[in-house]
Amino acid sequence: MTQDELLALIDRAADEGWKELDLSGMRLTELLAAIGRLANRLSFTS
Repeated sequence: MTQDELLALIDRAADEGWKELDLSGMRLTELLAAIGRLANRLSFTS
């Protein structure tokens, strides 16, 4: 997943009020600052 695709997914999760965002298997080496928008609303799976 590209950084732009990840940002779009984070935006979608925030806009739609998701309660969970599964990032397992994404091979992320860092989290984007945009993930902070979701920190109080989501349960993260790594």
